[in-house]
Amino acid sequence: MLRSIVKTTILEKMSRATKLQYNFNTAANLEVEFKPDQWARVTPTWFRSFVGARRIDGQSYKGPVYYEGSNYKYKVKKDDKVRLLSIEEHNDKRVVDRLAVKTVKLLRCVPRRSEKHLH
Repeated sequence: MLRSIVKTTILEKMSRATKLQYNFNTAANLEVEFKPDQWARVTPTWFRSFVGARRIDGQSYKGPVYYEGSNYKYKVKKDDKVRLLSIEEHNDKRVVDRLAVKTVKLLRCVPRRSEKHLH
């Protein structure tokens, strides 16, 4: 059998213990400005963790920004770069260790051609 290594990311989310807070209508048209005058529609999870201009149904939104996958609020600074705010940027190492993306290696077995026809 041919074996290949597949990297899979597992996000340990705080949402398992605590429901994520959404201070807006998650069914609305959520957009973020990733470049000047270039808007993209995003999911509610990305919208709440985006540092930069955001709008809901065409109206500017000035609500709180949360670290990705958590209910930890981020204090936006005037000179912040436009980005999706990762939990790994949090200044408390204990929080980062608990919530950061973990990468694990899994082995996936790929059957030989002759084995595919047996089933």
